[in-house]
Amino acid sequence: MILFFYILKDYLKYVIGTIILSVFLFNLFDFLHKTTKYFSRYDPSFEQLTKFYLYKIPMQVVQAMPIASLLASVICMILLNRSNEITAMRAAGMGPIRIGSSLIAGGLLLSFLSLGINEYLVPIFATKMHYVQQVEIEGRPDDALAEGARWVRDDRRMISFRDYNPITRVMTGIKIVELGNDFRPEKTRMAAVGKYLDRGEQWLLEDIRDFYFRANGDLDRRDEHASIIIDLPLEPKKLKKERRAENELAMGELRELISRGEQA
Repeated sequence: MILFFYILKDYLKYVIGTIILSVFLFNLFDFLHKTTKYFSRYDPSFEQLTKFYLYKIPMQVVQAMPIASLLASVICMILLNRSNEITAMRAAGMGPIRIGSSLIAGGLLLSFLSLGINEYLVPIFATKMHYVQQVEIEGRPDDALAEGARWVRDDRRMISFRDYNPITRVMTGIKIVELGNDFRPEKTRMAAVGKYLDRGEQWLLEDIRDFYFRANGDLDRRDEHASIIIDLPLEPKKLKKERRAENELAMGELRELISRGEQA
């Protein structure tokens, strides 16, 4: 057991050293690349650059872990062999699997650590990193809508809107079409304004006009309402543009994104 922790300690020491070196080189090369045109174009402050590179670290750590594990294993075994420690272990009756068990345990530990960082830290820090880069440094608007957000399919309902203000969380020009089995519209609801109520997916629609259609598509009747509360799959956080890449999302967020895509 003493030898197990002895090898594991050396392995983790080389892993940490390789990760630190990799992160430093990642940021150095990126910084040098951006000095050519990017910095002269946007002229970011020291504070903005510091936040930008700090928020990139969790993703870089995850990217560096596989190569760090490989290099640490090779270096650890080479140094043990040079000092004849492996020969002494084999003479004491230890087989290759027992000698390598420390590296296996270290690799499993790194795997779970990488999974935890990628699931809980990367999504948070990636959001902040892209905000600093695109909004604070590049000056892009923070109220951009997600791609395809203006049209949503919810089972047999087709929902669309003309415009949305993410600050006031007010939507205008709302249209909801309810379809029948033959994909013909049975009812169309049009609302001038929709306000988010901070209760799940509930919206307060105002100035409403409902149109009901017969089976042949002719207008049957028309109703009007001052206001009504309705559930719509249009939460404010889903309407904002997603700046993160797919590998920067948590698994739960990916499953939800795939589900929305399949439904649409």
